Amino acid sequence: MILDDGGDATLLVHKGVEYEKDGKVPSPDTAESDEHRVILELLTRTLAENPRSGPSSPRRSVV
Repeated sequence: MILDDGGDATLLVHKGVEYEKDGKVPSPDTAESDEHRVILELLTRTLAENPRSGPSSPRRSVV
């Protein structure tokens, strides 16, 4: 279950799929906001640990 309080979880999933396909996540230094920076940091760490366990992976239910 994801509690989405304003679109951050949706953004996380959509950007995770996009960056997983691209094979890279933009630097958190390029973030437009604190929330965007956190998303970039989380996706950088998640995809570095296991490139096939991002949000588009059917095995992944919690990001």
